[in-house]
Amino acid sequence: MDSRRTRRPPRFGLATRIAISFALLLTFVAGVYSVAFKMAITFTEVNVVGDFLEEDFEFLREHIEAGKLPPVAESTEIYGTHSPLLKPIPERYAAAPNGYYEVEEEPAVFVWRGKWSRGDLMVVRSQGDFEIREEALKSQVYASLIFVFILGAGAGWLLIRQVMRPVRELSGAVRQRAEAESWAPLDPGLMTEDEVGELARICDEALKRFHEALQRERTFTRDASHELRTPLTVIETSAELLELAALPEAQRRQVERILRASADMRGLITVFLQLARAPSLDPNRMPSDTVAGILSWSAAVWKPEAERRGMTIEIQREAECPGRYSPVMLGTVVNNIVRNAVAYAGTGRITLTETARGFIISDEGPGIAPESWKDLSEVFHRGKSAEKSEGWGLGLAIVGRIARVSGWTVRLLPSEQGARIEVEVVPSEAPVRYS
Repeated sequence: MDSRRTRRPPRFGLATRIAISFALLLTFVAGVYSVAFKMAITFTEVNVVGDFLEEDFEFLREHIEAGKLPPVAESTEIYGTHSPLLKPIPERYAAAPNGYYEVEEEPAVFVWRGKWSRGDLMVVRSQGDFEIREEALKSQVYASLIFVFILGAGAGWLLIRQVMRPVRELSGAVRQRAEAESWAPLDPGLMTEDEVGELARICDEALKRFHEALQRERTFTRDASHELRTPLTVIETSAELLELAALPEAQRRQVERILRASADMRGLITVFLQLARAPSLDPNRMPSDTVAGILSWSAAVWKPEAERRGMTIEIQREAECPGRYSPVMLGTVVNNIVRNAVAYAGTGRITLTETARGFIISDEGPGIAPESWKDLSEVFHRGKSAEKSEGWGLGLAIVGRIARVSGWTVRLLPSEQGARIEVEVVPSEAPVRYS
């Protein structure tokens, strides 16, 4: 029954979530591409460079076998054994196996080791130039990835805006129709031959049924409330005439009970009429009485019945609640909560406490389980303690509806004993006067 309790909105809108998903997809693709690029470079080093180095090795071995050393590039060194033409194999390469491999040093080198007729032969080529080109290529690829990501994100955002445009138009149209007092069909331009158009047709039909049901409810409530006034007047008049007669105490209490129930019924009829005439009500436009005055009135009405059941009703004040409110609307809220306390608490004290933003009604009965609180706000739902008591399960449902249309808040407070129900009628940003 908390009028401010709404479904928590998503942190980001649909368009933003689609854009984030698109950006994450681009990032994933870019990451896969980077891994593939790294694997391609490794493949090139192992295979292409290895093949070139093997060809150089075969070329050099043929010349060394012929007793001459051909000219080589500055980045290439030739080592071997059993030949005055060859430099001895350095200690750091002595344990190297035959074939191609890479030595990680500064700068890293490619090595190919093999055999010639008199011993070992090793070709060592520096990677300095290769690494410079490799780093330049990596930088170009990374720059391209960033550029593609930014370009793709921007293009994706523009595309998303275009894709989301009919959704935004439909959302605005549905919101406008939902807030209208009467039904009007959606713009035919929204009924496109796609998923959005299908959603527009569904929303249009749902809004139509909603307004028709709301109109039927208002008509029924207005007509029923009006027709109930005549028999209710007869009941009240008859009970008032009986009250003037000399009756035994037991019969007089029954007459008083009839008069009190008739007064409650007349108040409820007035509430239903106001709810039927306006979907939302501003209690500040109907100034009539203070919270303290309404609490005192309700306490006076229910005091005889509470005392008859062995209970007491007390009024306390923590602070002054500002503003004036309709005794019909707010009085019905107070009346229903107090009625439940009198009917179900059993014994003890019922306390009506005025607060800075409304009031708290507490009792010393069995209390209300927090998990049952939401169910009790449903029409015709009754708690376990009410199974053998009078009532139809409408009280808290009426309280919840009045609170919603009036902008008030009703909540169940924690309590070690009994039930404590708080009603806030003053918005949190309004100034508060303390007494």
